[in-house]
Amino acid sequence: MHVPKTAGIAFALAIRAATAAPGDVFGFDRHQFGSYDAFDELDEAQRSLIRLQASDWPQGIGFVRGHVTLGTLRAAYPRHELLTVLREPWSRLISLWLFWRGQSEAEMQGWGGWGERVGAARGSLGRFLANPLLATQTDNVLVRLLLAPHPLVPPEGFIPSSADRLLLPAARAALARFDFVGWSRIGRSAQNLANSWVGPRRSADTTSPPWRRPRCDRLSMRR
Repeated sequence: MHVPKTAGIAFALAIRAATAAPGDVFGFDRHQFGSYDAFDELDEAQRSLIRLQASDWPQGIGFVRGHVTLGTLRAAYPRHELLTVLREPWSRLISLWLFWRGQSEAEMQGWGGWGERVGAARGSLGRFLANPLLATQTDNVLVRLLLAPHPLVPPEGFIPSSADRLLLPAARAALARFDFVGWSRIGRSAQNLANSWVGPRRSADTTSPPWRRPRCDRLSMRR
């Protein structure tokens, strides 16, 4: 379960290098796109990455990765082991904003209307974070990946703070069912993360991560 901007690609490459799992599939599920549903306007290459139903995911695959909810993964691959990597949320948001605003018009051309939403990151950070159309990517994304679909997790707009009392314990319980949970931080390589799972195969990464606020003093909420 690749949480966006958490060293997921590097971790996936390290896992592939350390295992001999047959096959490899990457993709997105429906929950990553919020209210956007004009998937027919996407180019074929981009559309092929989006699998709207759990039954759309191919079987006989040893390694599955992508921006996919826990519910989709469990429905499509009930016998697979579950891995994920987490990151301090503010750092993740800054990384997402910088990554999206760095996408060129040519790179987003095949993404249709979704590309226009990504283009919203070229504005200020404050407006990016306040945009309800992007909430599935910016607002409690880990809770969304762990619990969606959930009656208290709207497919568009922000999760109300009044729902935290019920959602946070449920998210912690869902995360505890993973076979491996790693923590991405400065100085820790994806290979080391992968080795900590492939080697001892313990149920979770119990190393206490240091709390580090990212260097963002030069970033403005207005520009």
